[in-house]
Amino acid sequence: MAFSLYKCPGTSTPPTMRCIADTAGVVGGQVVKLEAGTSGETRPKVVQVTGDATNSDLAYGVALHDAASGVEVLVMPILSGMRFLADAAATPDIVNAGTLKGYLAATAGQAITINATALTQLQAVIDIVGVSDDLKKYIVAFNPAAVKSF
Repeated sequence: MAFSLYKCPGTSTPPTMRCIADTAGVVGGQVVKLEAGTSGETRPKVVQVTGDATNSDLAYGVALHDAASGVEVLVMPILSGMRFLADAAATPDIVNAGTLKGYLAATAGQAITINATALTQLQAVIDIVGVSDDLKKYIVAFNPAAVKSF
């Protein structure tokens, strides 16, 4: 799992939305964006976001479980003040604290450093938690400019 909730402001229970996974399906713990649906659909569609230096997608939330194409998936919308734990493929390094990063790579599970527009710099690394190098994770906050909230 790439992302899991670490802290939710103002409540101990984060909100969830019922959405439909788009054509490629989604993986639990990955960031998703809203996707245009078809007329007559009753739930919003989401698609997993992939990160790179040219990505300008606005994050909507984090998928809470795997879902195949066309299947309902619970999504936790990203709200101001939320903090997430993010997996790191390599030993997390405190030099990343306070820096803006791209999305975590779905395959590697580690923060991708990018030098692009502010919109693609989606997370700020706040801290590192864990007792040993192989269990450490980043605590991240999403850049509000890169989140589509309602």
